[in-house]
Amino acid sequence: MLKVLLLPVRHVAITLIAFMVVGLFALVTINVSFLNPIARTLEEFSMTDLYFQALQSTASPDTSRAIAIVDMTKLYDRRHIATCIEEIENIGPKVLGIDIVFEGEKYDNIEGDMAMMTIAQKHKNIIYSYRLLGYNHQQHQYAKEIHSFFADSTNITEGHTNMERSLYAGIKRDLHLGRRSMGKQKASFVSVVVNKYTEKETVPNDGDMSINFTPTHFQNIPYDSILYYQELIKDRIVLLGSTSEESDMHYTPLGKMAGVELLAYSINTLLNRQEIRKLPMFLSILISFLLVFLTQLLQDAYEKRIGKMRYPLLRTFLSSSVALGILTFFWMVIIMWIGFLLFTIGHLSLTLGWALSAIAFVDAARSFYDTCTESLK
Repeated sequence: MLKVLLLPVRHVAITLIAFMVVGLFALVTINVSFLNPIARTLEEFSMTDLYFQALQSTASPDTSRAIAIVDMTKLYDRRHIATCIEEIENIGPKVLGIDIVFEGEKYDNIEGDMAMMTIAQKHKNIIYSYRLLGYNHQQHQYAKEIHSFFADSTNITEGHTNMERSLYAGIKRDLHLGRRSMGKQKASFVSVVVNKYTEKETVPNDGDMSINFTPTHFQNIPYDSILYYQELIKDRIVLLGSTSEESDMHYTPLGKMAGVELLAYSINTLLNRQEIRKLPMFLSILISFLLVFLTQLLQDAYEKRIGKMRYPLLRTFLSSSVALGILTFFWMVIIMWIGFLLFTIGHLSLTLGWALSAIAFVDAARSFYDTCTESLK
C-alpha cells in the first residue's frame, strides 16, 4: 500500500529533479564569464522563431494585397525623392508611408528642400517618420525627437519608427503601438498608417504586439519603374524606403530584414489582426511541468514493459540508454509538431524551451532518484 502511495511522489520528484538540472545549467551559463555567449543565445531563443523558419522552408509565401514597397536605396537627392513621391501620388495610393527622416535643411540643395516642403503641404495621405532618442528608464519616456526639417512649418502627419542603431543587438519580434516621449504619449508610425488606411482610430497608441512573421511577399517596386507598377500602388498602402541599406538592417526570426520590410510585416499584422499570442506565464509553467511529468510516466512504463520481455538480447538493446534516447528524441519531435500545429492554426505560441530541455534529462534524473532512494534503505 505504501509503495502505491509513494509512486506519484516518485514521478513528481523525478520531474522536479530534471527541471533543477536545467536550472543549474542555466545558472552556470549566466555566472561563468566564458559561457556568457551561451547564456545570451539561450536568452534570445524563442519557439516562435523555429515555427516561422519552419513555415519559411515548407510553405510558399502569400503575396500581400494591401502593402507594396517602393525601393529608394539608390535615391539620395531630395529633389529626386520629391519627384518619386509625386509620381506615386499621381497614381493614387490610399496611404503613402515614408520611412525616411529628412533631418536638417540642405543649404547646398535649396531646390530639393523646397520640393519636399511643397510635397508635404500638398498631399495629406502621407505619413512621415521620425525617431525617438534618449530613453530615460526612470521616467519611462524618451527625451529627444528627430523630425523632418519641415515638420514645424507644415501640417504633416507623423509616427515614430524608433529603430535606432543602439537597439540592433537583439532580434526584432515586437511592434510598438506607441511610446511616451517628452511628457506625451506618441503613436507609432505603424499605428498611424493603419488608422489612416482603415479610416478608423482602431489602433491604440500604447503597448506592444508580437509581429506575425508568417512568410509574406511584399511587392518591391524600383523607384524608376513606378508607372509600370501602377496596379500595385493604386488604393494600397505604399511604403517608401530602402530595402538594402546596411545601416537599416535588422535581425528577425526570418533573418536579416530591411527596416521598411519590418514595418510592412508590422502593418500587415495589425491589418489582419493576426498577432502571435503567447500563453500567460503560469500556464506555460504548468504545461511544461505536465509535459515532463508525462515523459517520466511514459519512460517508466516503457522500462517496466521492456523488463518483462522474454528475449534477452532484444531486452538488453531496448533497455539501453541509446534506445531510450532515440524514443525520447521522437517524443520531443511530436511535442514540437503539436506546438507547430497550434501556431499555424491558432497563432498560439507555446514556450517549450524549458520543457524540452528538462525532458532530455528525465532519464538521468530517474537514475539519480532511484540510486538515492536505494542508498537510503
